[in-house]
Amino acid sequence: MSWNSSTLSAGRAKVLLCLGLAALAVGLYASLLRAEFLFSWDDNRYIHENPFLRDLSPSGLWRLFSSFYFAAYLPLTLLSYAIDYRVWGLNPTGYHLTNVLLHAVNGVLVFLLLERLAGSRGVAALAAVLFVAHPAQVESVAWVAERKNVLSMSLFLGAFLAHIEAGPACASAGPRSGKDVAEPPGRRWEVLSWGLYLGAVLAKPIVVGAPLLFMAYDVAWRRFSWRRSLWRNLPPLAFALFGVILILLAHGEGGGIKPYAGGSLWAAARVMLRVTWEYLVTLLAPLKLNNLYLYDENSGAAAGRVWLGLGVLVASGVFAWRQPLGRPHSAFAVLWCWVFMLPVSNIVPIAVQRADRYLYFPSVALFMLVGIFVRLLWRACRGRRARWLLLGSLAAAVVTLGFLSQARTKVWLSSVALWRAHLTDYPRSATGLTNLGYALYRTRRYDEAVEVLRSLRALEPQHYKTPWYLAQIAAAKGRQEEAVDLFKEATSLNPQEKVIYNNLGDALYRLKRYDEALQAFQRALDLSPAYTRARLNASRAALRLGNFALARDASRRVLEIEPRNAEAASNLCLASSNLGRVMEAIAQCLGAAYAQPDNGLAWGRLAHVLLLAEHPDQALPAAQKAAARAPRSSLAFRTLGDAYAALGKRREAEQAYTTALRLDPGNRRARQALEKLATRPLQP
Repeated sequence: MSWNSSTLSAGRAKVLLCLGLAALAVGLYASLLRAEFLFSWDDNRYIHENPFLRDLSPSGLWRLFSSFYFAAYLPLTLLSYAIDYRVWGLNPTGYHLTNVLLHAVNGVLVFLLLERLAGSRGVAALAAVLFVAHPAQVESVAWVAERKNVLSMSLFLGAFLAHIEAGPACASAGPRSGKDVAEPPGRRWEVLSWGLYLGAVLAKPIVVGAPLLFMAYDVAWRRFSWRRSLWRNLPPLAFALFGVILILLAHGEGGGIKPYAGGSLWAAARVMLRVTWEYLVTLLAPLKLNNLYLYDENSGAAAGRVWLGLGVLVASGVFAWRQPLGRPHSAFAVLWCWVFMLPVSNIVPIAVQRADRYLYFPSVALFMLVGIFVRLLWRACRGRRARWLLLGSLAAAVVTLGFLSQARTKVWLSSVALWRAHLTDYPRSATGLTNLGYALYRTRRYDEAVEVLRSLRALEPQHYKTPWYLAQIAAAKGRQEEAVDLFKEATSLNPQEKVIYNNLGDALYRLKRYDEALQAFQRALDLSPAYTRARLNASRAALRLGNFALARDASRRVLEIEPRNAEAASNLCLASSNLGRVMEAIAQCLGAAYAQPDNGLAWGRLAHVLLLAEHPDQALPAAQKAAARAPRSSLAFRTLGDAYAALGKRREAEQAYTTALRLDPGNRRARQALEKLATRPLQP
């Protein structure tokens, strides 16, 4: 092909369209860059509590790809979080930026794919704009924990485009052109398509039905036989089967597969038919969106919506059969929707009946149909006025969707805003009250949190999270005895929740009831041996009790899972030093101090061990760093005093011990050391 001016102009237009779509996505979601992590809505699990986040070593990557997490198998999504962590630490801005950029990429890829499928740049551009701007997409983009949706979509769309490029080069001619080029598929594109599709499965297995779309494309656009198409798509089918097996295993292990809502398949089917209708309403009029939709499965009040949902299913079948918007686009769009809605249809029951994020994939095909319909209207409009009216209507619709998306985005900026919005529609939602109470607690709005939790207690007196969160508020206010009683009440209501036992142990530890604290931590570990936070706390309590062997073993177990855990290395250092393994302890303390240079405790322990090894000249700078980084730590200044005393610096030692006693008058060792200086003065 020669590059003439019209070709160059078309190429520039295409580039400008892609840049415009990306800019639209970034503009609509720019406010997310000031959003927080939603600690009461899974972001805590995927980011702060994620054991795979901090270790990208070969062994860490092996654990990531060989483990289920949170009742799912999403290694590529978890890897993306780990990369974000390397760049941004725990700053939520970077994680939100990644989501926004992935959505922008998806808008461009939707345009490129639909241009190939629909054979029309106008249809593809309109569909891509609707995809980017529709408020139903906000949940997938704004929620860090839903990274899996936008990431899997990027990889799937890339795989589909590579699949098209791998076939005979006749896509531009359209499915009914009759052209059939005999050259074999481009092997490199084929392999790229398989790799991207496998990546999509590893990001989120909702794409397990996608090989059916690849096959349908081959048959309808390429005019392959079904047998040839099946043979060509064996690798994607194998990856899909792999994904299905793994997600079923993960759900089974993590409790992701639930009983049928309402107790039977029929009751669940009624709910899902209603949901089908409400999905259609959401796409047409996205006015009442929620992060958590609640349904009473036994209520007959919504019977009309059940019938409407059945009507939508029947109509989609008729639509696919009659294909009123042209062949094969009509049938292909219906197949696309069914492929992506089937995994969340609750045939295999899951916890969620309806979610906006479940529309992210199906909406692509539906917006393609909207684009085709608008193209037909455009052709039917003979007059200039009618066409301008159509363009004005489209512009108004897009602008309205954009405003609605921006308004919806504001709801996702904080946990408090999210759950207040949820409770507007569901004021008696126990989940909403629970999470709002926790969000208020995290933002230290304790009085508001207590008020919300009291409402929860009145609604559900046996809800174990009420005393649990009230206990955390009491602990934050320094009322540890009250917190212990409330934590114990929570364990009586739910004896299988490991985190409550860990929290109980923390409260007992603050009361210096170390034996009881260790028992609570051990109970948490009985429930979940891989619970590193509880094991770390157990090592801390064991140190206080003088059980250095237990502290050593617990710290080592933590380091096996999290090799860079500075606190575990510091605990192991102290345990080793008390077990007489001073040289090992020095190496461990050095590792902890340099892993967390701002950790005063780590530097203080390093100084302590160096003093045990009779290296006061090396201990002094470490003790000085401990005091500088932990200026309110009595222990840091006591260690600093020990270092000065060992070097014969009487005046500096007295000042350090005096500061330690001012910070903690009960610091017995600092007082004894100060008295020793008075009775046996050192030479200045």
